[in-house]
Amino acid sequence: MDAEEATHLVSLAAWWSPCRASFLWRITLLSDLSEKDKQSLDFLKADFNAIKAEIGRRSSLQKAVLLAYFAVLAFVFRADASGSFLVSRISALWLSAILAFLYYQREDLEIRRLGAIISEKIAISAERITSTPKECLLPSETDNYHPKYCRSAKVYYVIFQWLTFLVIPILLTVYLVSLDRLGECLR
Repeated sequence: MDAEEATHLVSLAAWWSPCRASFLWRITLLSDLSEKDKQSLDFLKADFNAIKAEIGRRSSLQKAVLLAYFAVLAFVFRADASGSFLVSRISALWLSAILAFLYYQREDLEIRRLGAIISEKIAISAERITSTPKECLLPSETDNYHPKYCRSAKVYYVIFQWLTFLVIPILLTVYLVSLDRLGECLR
């Protein structure tokens, strides 16, 4: 066997991974499934599509809440620091930060729960029916991410949370109080 043949065999082996082989083999066997199994797969597919749509909806709601929160931040930052409204603006700032954080976290937990339903319930049921590994059926939902990626994503997530919902309100509070004090000194 020469180098070219060996390279061709290696590329063929890489293409013909267990998932591809299993998937292609199972496609021909899906017609051999019982009506009950076909109906179960149809229900699983409908459930999968409904859950993915719900995840998308909740993710969009998170973005809308962040946008509204940043609008409140911009309003508080733009407003002139007059003593009569200082306490109400700072209160609105912190109330919006707390509410946005709680809503954002609640939606995040629900998105994770829905994702777990897909990877731990739907994928396993489909795997049992088709005898195809769940990693081949739903790779986007069952893939175990690289640990380095997971650590980096978690670090960025925590930094984003702390900056958005704690550091920025603290800085705005200090800014508003200092403007109020400066206004008192100039009077």
